[in-house]
Amino acid sequence: MNAALAQVGEYCRRNRNAPCPEKTQRLVSGPRQDAKALRDLRELACEMGEARVEPTQVIRVLGVLLDDELTWEHHSTAAAAQAPATWPQRGRRRGGHRDRH
Repeated sequence: MNAALAQVGEYCRRNRNAPCPEKTQRLVSGPRQDAKALRDLRELACEMGEARVEPTQVIRVLGVLLDDELTWEHHSTAAAAQAPATWPQRGRRRGGHRDRH
């Protein structure tokens, strides 16, 4: 894992990008039958430059929330919470809420 993070850092430097360890996320996921292996992976020390990359239970990838058990629970809860707030805006863009019989 550290070798892969070092490669990301090197790629960024070659392409004049700044790697941002504070925004780098690490999600450990797998079958529940491998609980010990998953626990060992979560405890694995990963570093990007001088910063340590800690595992988390939920990450955001291109606007999608993924959790370590891949249940979609966090994503569906967040999407449901945002939906009512966006309904009036979407209706106005289409010309309002009117019946089209």
